[in-house]
Amino acid sequence: MSNDLPFLPTVIIEKAFSTEEVEFIRSTVLTDPNTEKSDYIHKWEGPTYNKKLSTGHVFDFEKLSPVADLIKKKLPDDIVSNLIPSRSFLLTSYVPYEIHCDYGWVECDHDEAPYYLILLILNGEGSKTIVLDQQGKYLHFVDYKNDHDPLPVNKQMSEEEFKRHFSHCWPQEREYISVKDEFNWSAGSILAIDMRYFHLSDNFSVNGIDQKQCITLFTKAKKENFKEGNT
Repeated sequence: MSNDLPFLPTVIIEKAFSTEEVEFIRSTVLTDPNTEKSDYIHKWEGPTYNKKLSTGHVFDFEKLSPVADLIKKKLPDDIVSNLIPSRSFLLTSYVPYEIHCDYGWVECDHDEAPYYLILLILNGEGSKTIVLDQQGKYLHFVDYKNDHDPLPVNKQMSEEEFKRHFSHCWPQEREYISVKDEFNWSAGSILAIDMRYFHLSDNFSVNGIDQKQCITLFTKAKKENFKEGNT
């Protein structure tokens, strides 16, 4: 893991895309003949083990230029100039994701490092993405807990707060987590976070939301560019 690299600031852009632009992105990805559909069955231990969490429609960001060009127009210039697309997909979530980190999904050359996880919201008003202070080169939070002690008692969130947003997670996670940022889903809005941070969905199912959609971009960058802005 590149602990020597500065952490990237969380970027939130409310209503970056119009309703028409959101629909254009959705329909272009879904109708492109090169888009590949794949269901995700969760195979890691946890409350959602063996459940179908989502469907991904994977597309080539660089080749689907009408979508890529539109998204790049809405992102800060310093992010656009540094990012290298790694994996891009339209995600439809049916079951809330538990605590996880996407760092390990990005394959990098020796001079590269995982950069920003970018979400472009297509629907799902009323849901949240919660970004945690906890970070690392992990995928599963179980592995993080094996390497770390619980937080000091005075820094642990209350049981009431945990039940409010984390009721779909194991209760024993509460002792290890603290909240860095909360992002309210709104169609057309953008969230970009450093790929080293753990994050999760709130339990949107209890709020009457049966599914939600976003464009998800896993990106990487040249290590030298972490020191050129975004610090």
